[in-house]
Amino acid sequence: MKKLCPLCGGPLATEDLQLYTCLNCDELFTSEELEVLANENADDNTTISCSCTI
Repeated sequence: MKKLCPLCGGPLATEDLQLYTCLNCDELFTSEELEVLANENADDNTTISCSCTI
């Protein structure tokens, strides 16, 4: 699965699956940091509202 930077959305590169570098903003992330950030973002998106009428 392709991982994306939580800051800018750019692609992440890795050589050892433990340390990731963003190709756009040159930030470094550990696999643990990415997991925590992904969980935080998932929690933020759990409430979905729709104003659709049927």
